Amino acid sequence: MRDLSAIYDGQRLLTYSRLIAFAFMAALVGSWTISAGLLDPSGKPLGADFITFWSAGRLSLDGNAAGAFDRETIFAMQRQAVPGSDAVFLWNYPPTFQLVAAGLAAMPYALSYFVFVAAGVAAFLVALRPLVPWREAGVLLLALPGTFICVLHGQNSLISAALMTCAIVMIDRRPVVAGVCIGLLAYKPQFGLLFPLVLAITGRWRVMAAAAGTTAVFAGAATLVFGLELWSAFLQNLPVVRQVMESGQLPWGKMPSAWVFLRKLGAGEATAYAAQTIVACSAVAATVYVWWRCGPTLLAGAVLVSGTMLLSPYTFDYEMAIMAVPLAIIAQRLVEQGADTREKVLLLILALTPLFMGTPVDATGLQLGFAALATTFVWSARMALAAAVERASTCDGVDGGGVARAFH
Repeated sequence: MRDLSAIYDGQRLLTYSRLIAFAFMAALVGSWTISAGLLDPSGKPLGADFITFWSAGRLSLDGNAAGAFDRETIFAMQRQAVPGSDAVFLWNYPPTFQLVAAGLAAMPYALSYFVFVAAGVAAFLVALRPLVPWREAGVLLLALPGTFICVLHGQNSLISAALMTCAIVMIDRRPVVAGVCIGLLAYKPQFGLLFPLVLAITGRWRVMAAAAGTTAVFAGAATLVFGLELWSAFLQNLPVVRQVMESGQLPWGKMPSAWVFLRKLGAGEATAYAAQTIVACSAVAATVYVWWRCGPTLLAGAVLVSGTMLLSPYTFDYEMAIMAVPLAIIAQRLVEQGADTREKVLLLILALTPLFMGTPVDATGLQLGFAALATTFVWSARMALAAAVERASTCDGVDGGGVARAFH
């Protein structure tokens, strides 16, 4: 069976992957070892973003779920988790994820962080390892910079990647399971926006029904526990998120969206929002077209995932961990058809892009993260359409085109 050794030197790939994964692990262990009072050397709480999850969950357990959206209230809770922290991390999630956060907050902060990260890494590896055409797939996935950044922040993108992967892989084999995975994305609704469109265009009604049912149960459970008032608080908080983003209080260097890309180049807000709208609409249209032409193939799944990442102006470097899904599928295709030097280099650059976000973006003014997302989307779409044409040609030669037309 052909694997990544067909396009890269297998021994070097293994050696570098192990070294990078070990370096990332050493950095994580080192940051906890040299921390003082759960603060890293820069003064940020360990698992900087996770402190938001834990604090919102703790407030929920204390009967003040809506307090998670109040700056002073959640900051006071964050100071309870990490007394020396001077930075406030805002909560912007819907009640569905607040329900999960409440469960996490039943444990002490440090323990909760490790449990959450371990669960995310485990789900990520189990879901994505079959996609990576290499015997050492687990090591390679752990060596990806996006994985490291997500774990460092204590973020949830590894879980999102696992849910998206399972949905794509199981869509025909186990439609109910696929639907449940899509429905669970309701904890971060922007990641589920494209699924109903592609399910409808391909007639996957069982998947859609399971997804709708799971979303209803998930949202219903959150409403039953917290009441409708928390949904109102969440919706009222959305303008605050926009204001914080527009004011530059969020680190634009870590935000790989079209909006930030244009703003870093000096464009005004209106121009940047117009560009974001065009990019999002183009991603939706192209994704729907690919699924209409190709059906639920893995390459079409890569288009869906990378297209989803282009929709919102509010996205961060830790969400680049999700790009492991389309990159693994692209790697599969390159192994099957062969890859020239340009393609091999491009795949490596896309995988390493998260390393060049943050400070490098601030220094150069060029948001490479958005360029990587757009490139991955276009590349996977071209591959998916080319594969559909190839299948159609093969089927034409077998049965006169009857099977080929089924892909259209």
